[in-house]
Amino acid sequence: MTYFLAVSRMLAGIGLFLLGMNFLEDALRRLGGRKLKLFLRNNTANNLKSVAGGAVISGILQGSSVVNLMVLAFVGAGIVPLKSALAISLGAGLGSTLNGWIVATVGFGFHIESFALFILGVAGLVLAASDRGTKSYHWSRLFFGFGALFVGLEFMKSSFVGMASAIDFEAIRHFPWIVFILIGFVITAIVQSSAVTTAIILSALHVDAISLYDGCCVVLGGELGTTIKLLLASFRGQPSKKRVALGTFSYNGILIAIIMLALDPIHTYLSRMESPLVALVTFHSFLNFVGIVIFLPFINVSERLLLRLYTDVQAGARYLKGVPPGEGDLALETLDKETRRYLHLTLDFHRQAFALNKPSSSELDERYRNLSILEKYDYLKLVYGEIHTYFIGMDKETLSPAERER
Repeated sequence: MTYFLAVSRMLAGIGLFLLGMNFLEDALRRLGGRKLKLFLRNNTANNLKSVAGGAVISGILQGSSVVNLMVLAFVGAGIVPLKSALAISLGAGLGSTLNGWIVATVGFGFHIESFALFILGVAGLVLAASDRGTKSYHWSRLFFGFGALFVGLEFMKSSFVGMASAIDFEAIRHFPWIVFILIGFVITAIVQSSAVTTAIILSALHVDAISLYDGCCVVLGGELGTTIKLLLASFRGQPSKKRVALGTFSYNGILIAIIMLALDPIHTYLSRMESPLVALVTFHSFLNFVGIVIFLPFINVSERLLLRLYTDVQAGARYLKGVPPGEGDLALETLDKETRRYLHLTLDFHRQAFALNKPSSSELDERYRNLSILEKYDYLKLVYGEIHTYFIGMDKETLSPAERER
């Protein structure tokens, strides 16, 4: 296999793997998205339940990024508190390692390519014949994604076999560890999927292109790279979203520094394992488990620090900015929450206008309390306009009949 063909197969493999991940993620969200969201929201009673909820949903959706973005929307809508969001993010990191275990054991442990091609072909035919939006359409997308994921993995495996004969990988082994961390960070930041980074490293380990130690460093870099999407999503968002993104980024950065200090003895233990592929995914799971053990006791402290760092500045609606109007049931709940806040503001306005005793409400922040009666009137008009615009932009088709009636 020529070098160009090997690189082409690698790119094709990454593309198919990403396509498969996207199809799987989207199909699972369409088929059970509402139930998954309800499960996540209902498991935030304490930090431990939040961690468990994040791990379960991330394992089902095959990635922590989608869970973190979901949590970002919940926090923006005021549905999930900051400490629960941080705990869910910790659990999501552990749950996302399930994909690596599937790839390492099934993808490399069995010759699954022919089986995956069969699934890909049948699912593709059903997908082409199904009406868009139907259950058969989403189920066929799910199986098509499953097939594309393993066909892409097979492409990556074979490409490294070709590159092993064209490239002297021995020279790469002498690079310092920081280079491999940067490689993992860059790859994950570009493709926005730590699962792809893990699959690439497993393929390289499979043909002995890199060492287990270097592979662990790439995994560490990938952990930090997964937070870039979260940081970008919160860049121009509410302060509450910025707190979650910064907290997640800080956790991962500190965790990488701690693990690097102990990487030598960890590597010594992992080297005793029979399969370097299983050793790598074990390290990935261990990394995220250690993160939970270290940071979970400090969730409440982290929440207080982040609340001081970013202060909420009220300018118009409080909750609507955190959730796009097309988010279906979540948008409806956000609209309900904002409407209730608007009623509190209106009652306060009338009590001040008629010189009545003012009630205490969490919806009335200090900035609003200090406004004059005319300024409050202008503010109420602004919020009303934003609520009306948000309602018009809602996707009514995604709501159940009972929710539409509301």
